[in-house]
Amino acid sequence: MQSSVAHTLSSGRQALELESLRGLAAMLVVIYHMPHWNQVLDGVPIVVSGDRMVPLFFVLSGFIIHSAYAQRIGSWAELGRFQLLRLGRLYPVHLLFLMAFLALELLKLWIASRQPMAYEEAPFSHNTWGALVEQIFLVQGLGLSNSALTFNGPAWSISVELATYAVFGVAVLKLRRRATPFFAALAAASLCLLAFAEVGESYWLLNGFSGFFIGCLTAVAVRRWPVVWPGWMPAVVGAALVLYLALRPHDAQLLAIYPLSALLIAAMALGRDGGFARLMRHRLLVWLGTISYSVYMSHMLVFWCLSLVLKRLLQRPLHPDADGHLVPTLTVPETALAFVLSIGLVLLLSALVHRWVEHPCRAWTRRQLKARPAVAPTPAGPAAQTHS
Repeated sequence: MQSSVAHTLSSGRQALELESLRGLAAMLVVIYHMPHWNQVLDGVPIVVSGDRMVPLFFVLSGFIIHSAYAQRIGSWAELGRFQLLRLGRLYPVHLLFLMAFLALELLKLWIASRQPMAYEEAPFSHNTWGALVEQIFLVQGLGLSNSALTFNGPAWSISVELATYAVFGVAVLKLRRRATPFFAALAAASLCLLAFAEVGESYWLLNGFSGFFIGCLTAVAVRRWPVVWPGWMPAVVGAALVLYLALRPHDAQLLAIYPLSALLIAAMALGRDGGFARLMRHRLLVWLGTISYSVYMSHMLVFWCLSLVLKRLLQRPLHPDADGHLVPTLTVPETALAFVLSIGLVLLLSALVHRWVEHPCRAWTRRQLKARPAVAPTPAGPAAQTHS
């Protein structure tokens, strides 16, 4: 049975399915962040709970990174190579959209200096210069200040992701076989703090630690107990996850997303081929997963620009949303049109960014690191296909 599982994992089939899972999760985050132009989407539970997909990202990342690198980091040089590969994958797209939001802030400042205009926020009042420095060094989500959601808000998770990579890399290098108990203790401590303590600005980092190291433990479990699951199991777990989102979990139930995500990923990694697996390998879903990082990083810019057009050019009436931001008011047909238009623009921009920025920069980083000492062969598994 173990040899059969190893063959299945090394085939790359699950790599495509997990890529599609990432893409679907990214789209739920996009819909969650969509401006409340009309109350028609406010009562849709799965939309309201879309932010729960960020913990799923962390669990998936931990599973993939552990599967691909837990046995490849054997020296400080290899640890440095690992960190640079991760930085080369994440930072260029982050910097691109950070500069775009900085340009918008400067534009607001220029317009405000020429003619008084009623903005929701004065230029550089929320997106401060100090926050810009934190964004440049990708530390905004580490609890150093309250700037986690400044400029391109979703980028907070990228800063946390890099921090988890650093902890992971040092742990597997120095602790070796004791790394797994360390990951378990770190995940448990983070979950307990989230559940029972007032964590303040540490919430972002604890969120990432909980998910990432649960993902690492999931990878260990899949490797140590490679029992083939029925082909219908991923569909059942996926339906349970959707039901969880539809029930609009309260604060006490929010942490359930971590075990549910881990169970879904394990089911997809070990499940036999079936209808659900074939659906997740559909080329459209795989493509969505391929550009999912650009989708995640670009959508807030698209929403900001579209809202500006609706407010300033089309002069739509404004109303405050739950966060106190002034949002254009649209009819239901107009909201449907804006929904389709914004999703289309996000996908178009993401495809362009992936082609002209994300992929070339990632390839350039790999080429630059090619001359460094070779690492051990990648262990069998879907993660090796997607993050090597």
